[in-house]
Amino acid sequence: MSFINNNMENNRVRICFDCREFHRINVSDYKTKESLQRFEKKHRGHRTQVVDMKELAEIFPDMHQSPKIW
Repeated sequence: MSFINNNMENNRVRICFDCREFHRINVSDYKTKESLQRFEKKHRGHRTQVVDMKELAEIFPDMHQSPKIW
């Protein structure tokens, strides 16, 4: 969990299990919302889920080596 900043632990992310990529969810920011829509369009049909940032390290324990963050 070294790549996760303590301030971000309560944030939610949408994660794609097939591509091993994730995107932070922040609906108050318009650019982030647009980026999230592009992420969802790219990963349509893939296995995706919304999780807490702190759960991300449990789901992908090796992701701290090379996370793919949108």
